[in-house]
Amino acid sequence: MKSFLTVFLSILSLLLFAQNELYINPEAAFVPKHNYFNTACFQVNQLAYIDISGAVANSPVKFYSNITGGKMLKCQQLDANGNLNTTFRATAIPSFVLNAKELLPEMHRGSGFVQYFNKKEFILNNITSTINNNKVNISFNSLRDKDKLVSYKLSGIDEVGTEYDLKYFEPNNNETWEDMSFEVAAKTRHQFVLTAMVNNEVRYSQVVPIETENLYNVYPIPANNEIKVDFINTQSKQYQYNIVDINGKVLQTGSLTNQFNDIDITSLAKGSYILKTYIEQQEIQMNRFIKQ
Repeated sequence: MKSFLTVFLSILSLLLFAQNELYINPEAAFVPKHNYFNTACFQVNQLAYIDISGAVANSPVKFYSNITGGKMLKCQQLDANGNLNTTFRATAIPSFVLNAKELLPEMHRGSGFVQYFNKKEFILNNITSTINNNKVNISFNSLRDKDKLVSYKLSGIDEVGTEYDLKYFEPNNNETWEDMSFEVAAKTRHQFVLTAMVNNEVRYSQVVPIETENLYNVYPIPANNEIKVDFINTQSKQYQYNIVDINGKVLQTGSLTNQFNDIDITSLAKGSYILKTYIEQQEIQMNRFIKQ
């Protein structure tokens, strides 16, 4: 009888876990069932960052679109230590179903229950940055868990990789959305990094892309022996360039493969020139400069 019950429970568990959609009564009183392992979740620009630790090793877990179930977003497996660190697109804080492989009741550790992250650490949305009049403005919307010490930091990284602090911001103590904005002076070959900390521990950090019509800046103007071509944001593409004179004659060619590039122009005579950049033979941008 016990053997039959074990087989029946195994089959039932697999059938339930095979579902691609899950719907639960939204009026139900949800209580997290993951008392035997740890979870953490935060969200940035509709990407969910999930940590699960201390659960049963190698257990499969499915993530659903919200706390009332909905469509399955992702299916993964915990590692040999019962841990999982994953990121996926989600418009809301997801729920999840974790099926422990052992079927003994004392080993379930929340197996088969629909669970949810009752304590989202923070949510950051609409992270944008613009540059105007040599000022960089970085803004975002924030929502945080009032029971956790959440803070944000904006820092800069100079051209040799040294990081320096610019701004700190601690959100209010209410679970309400806030609009935040930092304005700092733009500096040549400097990047800006937004970091979110929970209880003084870094949970998220990213270089903030700057929104601008130009891909890169060309300077100094006028120039002596070289011009610098600095892409506004980190880039992994390879651009080709031509330097042409005012008559359209190509005098120099090369490639731009880094975010910050130096072009030797010692062979050029004094005068006005145009730097044209291409990718796959399509012209991307054109800048005038002067050799003095």
